[in-house]
Amino acid sequence: MNGGRHAADDGSFARSAGGAATRGVVLILIAVVLGFILLRSGSGSTESVSAGATVAPTTATTAESVAPSSTTEGTGTSEVTEPTETSAPEGSTSTTVEGTTDTSAGGDGTTFDARPPNEVKVQVANTTKTSGAASRISGQLKAKGYNVLTATNYTAGALARTKVHHRQGFFLEAREVATALGLDPDNDVFIMPAAPDASIQQWEDPDVLVLVGSDLASTG
Repeated sequence: MNGGRHAADDGSFARSAGGAATRGVVLILIAVVLGFILLRSGSGSTESVSAGATVAPTTATTAESVAPSSTTEGTGTSEVTEPTETSAPEGSTSTTVEGTTDTSAGGDGTTFDARPPNEVKVQVANTTKTSGAASRISGQLKAKGYNVLTATNYTAGALARTKVHHRQGFFLEAREVATALGLDPDNDVFIMPAAPDASIQQWEDPDVLVLVGSDLASTG
């Protein structure tokens, strides 16, 4: 009777053990490879997310940069553009209203009107030998509302044509006096002489001085 079964001594046991060890190594290698692949996959996902996070601020920054000059409409987002300041056109250096006419001696572009007759002092001096000529012309101007001073005489010689002199600032008023007497305001109006009182018998410092010449003295 046999006491028990013994393993065969032909080496089959050793081969079985060696095959199991080989399979174990292969399984370990497979596990390592799978783990590496999983790690790579996870790393790729992380990099994709990181890349996406990096791009997003750039897009937002671009949108914010565009926003001040235009209204950007995005998915569920509305940005309102603030009004921009409007600059005046270059080269604009004048605020003067066009169309003003310079009728003053100053030439500053401002339009002036002549003073009313009652604010203008006028003195008439007769340069001729025709008696009463200064008084007659004074009466004509007084009838037109002028502030007429004492009629007097001019002692520096007779004039053939009447002259209307004015002091500074009364150019327009002198032109109106000349027109009222039927004279030419462009040719018969002059600035006041330097020392008019030297040749006027009774000087009263008028704004406008009329030196009556033969042309007006002889008319009735």
